[in-house]
Amino acid sequence: MNPGLIYASITGYGQTGPYSGRGGYDVMVEGEFGLMHIPGEHDGPPIKVGVAVTDLTTGSYAANSILAALLARGQNCGQGQWLDAALSDCQTAILANIASSVLVSGQRDSGRWGTARPIIVPYRGFKTKDGNITIGGGNDKLLGSLCDRIGRPEWKEDPRFMANK
Repeated sequence: MNPGLIYASITGYGQTGPYSGRGGYDVMVEGEFGLMHIPGEHDGPPIKVGVAVTDLTTGSYAANSILAALLARGQNCGQGQWLDAALSDCQTAILANIASSVLVSGQRDSGRWGTARPIIVPYRGFKTKDGNITIGGGNDKLLGSLCDRIGRPEWKEDPRFMANK
């Protein structure tokens, strides 16, 4: 009745398919779609992320889609759109780096690493005498800067540490 209407749906599993009638909850999708596989200690059980990240991500995707639809409506003679954001789709999208690593390497994902990352070193939390700190040398330049800051500039020339890998 209103061709300019922008209508956004948020579902657990989309409008069609075998799970379309199921209710969607953040914790269910975190478990089913692999997010719980990432946090926690290497030999520990799956852990839920501390916030409803799947809900929040889906809301952000929906909000961005609404903004894009508003822009499109303004440029396309008032034509509206129906937008559909599913928790399961958005959860899959935010795990793209894990999926691409597996697809590129052909190797099964190596599991949980606590606060560390298997491909970036150092990149984790460390216990200290008076608390915890997190250090991340996310690329070779940052690692060099880190070496300078912690008083170990010679590590930049050490063959063991010259490349992030």
